Amino acid sequence: QTWYRPAALMSIKDEADRVLTVRSLVSTSPPKAPPPAAAAAPPSAMTRTIIHGPAFTDRKSKFQGHLCEVSCEDDVDDFLAKLKTNKKVATATHNIMAYRICTNGVLNEMRDDDGESGAGDKLLDLLRRMGVENAAVVVTRWYGGTQLGPDRFRDINHSARLVIDQWMEQLPAARGSASSTKKFRNAADVYFRIVNDPAINIDDFTAVVSKKGKEVEIPLKDFDQAWKSLQGIRMKGRVTWELASKTDVLN
Repeated sequence: QTWYRPAALMSIKDEADRVLTVRSLVSTSPPKAPPPAAAAAPPSAMTRTIIHGPAFTDRKSKFQGHLCEVSCEDDVDDFLAKLKTNKKVATATHNIMAYRICTNGVLNEMRDDDGESGAGDKLLDLLRRMGVENAAVVVTRWYGGTQLGPDRFRDINHSARLVIDQWMEQLPAARGSASSTKKFRNAADVYFRIVNDPAINIDDFTAVVSKKGKEVEIPLKDFDQAWKSLQGIRMKGRVTWELASKTDVLN
């Protein structure tokens, strides 16, 4: 017994020393490094700027274009959701949409008529011709009670062109392959160019329209007929735009 007890006591003491040593090692170990920070996600369309083009009216129907830069379909959804927080846009007759997204050389295109049959295809075709990529365009139409027939497509594309031009002017070096060569514009483009520019006095202009096979000259501000009837536009008697000769000298 006198031999066993010291050995037992020594065993207990060794175990206590071992526990204290382990605790000391744990308490003095360096703290673990924090996990690496996640890469910042690209800004969504909800945080990107939406460009709103000028609104204009054709026979009581109102049109306005909107544009947002996008990089994926989720951005497009966010763009539409943010745009429709405006009650006037959300309750409009149509919100025609088209987008083109290029990722790693793969082009993704989509359009939505929103009840205006055929309008989405024409809008998407305009985006292609203007070289628009990584952007979505929405044209809002508030119906005014007068059917515009095919002219509504020109109004929709004109509204889109206005906001696209506005976008391209902000950063021209980064805006794709739109050609700078001036092309002969259609009647709607020239008409709205005059009407929407506050620096231009519309009273200086007259419209040459076709009525029963004859050309009649009227004040441009009084023009309210189908675009196909507009044969020319004159400023103080001089030809500014003419369909037959393809004259287009308006800046």
